[in-house]
Amino acid sequence: MGEGANERASQDGQLARYVADPGYWQFFPAKVALNQADGLLYINGSSGWQVANRPATLPQITGDTSTDLAGVVR
Repeated sequence: MGEGANERASQDGQLARYVADPGYWQFFPAKVALNQADGLLYINGSSGWQVANRPATLPQITGDTSTDLAGVVR
């Protein structure tokens, strides 16, 4: 196991950040995370990390709230 493996082992469900100088791990509770590897947004819920729901197509943003929010706000 690599450096800090024991420290990371007890941090399930946390986001981790390694600070190279002076060399330590920071952990943050996480509910939402963007995975840069696949570009997807994930939500940490009762069944673990799941891909967030997203619409099949994204609405075009025009700056006109009467059309931009049509079908979104109820």
